[in-house]
Amino acid sequence: MLRVEHRPEKVSALVERIAGLEADPAEVRVVLETRHGLLVEALVDAGYTVLPVNPELVSRRRGPARKKDDAEDARICCLLALDRHAGLRRLIPHGQVAGELRSIARDDERACRDERRLLNRLRADLIVTFPAALAIAAYRLHVSTIWIAIGALALLGIGIISAVSKAKPRI
Repeated sequence: MLRVEHRPEKVSALVERIAGLEADPAEVRVVLETRHGLLVEALVDAGYTVLPVNPELVSRRRGPARKKDDAEDARICCLLALDRHAGLRRLIPHGQVAGELRSIARDDERACRDERRLLNRLRADLIVTFPAALAIAAYRLHVSTIWIAIGALALLGIGIISAVSKAKPRI
C-alpha cells in the first residue's frame, strides 16, 4: 500500500511514479473515495481515468467483520478498478471556470456558517450583557424579548453590512 502526503510536491512525485509504470495515461484507472482535492485534480490533469466511489461501496465489500482497514480498502479499490462491470462512472473534469465556481460556492457556504455562528454568539452576548434593556424594550413594545434581541441583531447586521460595503477592496 502506498501513502501519499497531501502536498503538491508529493502528489507530483506520485504522478511521475505512475507515468514511469505506465506510459499511456488512458490505461491507468484510479479509484478514490473522493471526487475533489489536490490529488484528484493532479490525476485528472495527467490524463488518468479517475473513478470516484462512495466509501459505503468499499465498506459493503469488506469481509464479515467489516472492520475499517486501509490495506483491505486499497485491495477492494484495486478490484473495483479492474472490474469493468462494477458500474463506476468516470470523473469528468469540468474545467477551470467550474472549479472556480465550486470554490466560490464552498467559500459562500463557509461564510454562511460563520455568519450564523457569529450571530448566535452575538445574540447570547447581548442577552447576557443587556438583559434589562431587552426586558424594558419588550415591556414597552408589548412583545417577547426574543423579538427585541432579533431586532437588535438585525440593526447590528445592517451596520456591519454598510461598514463592509464602504470598506476599500484589497487587491
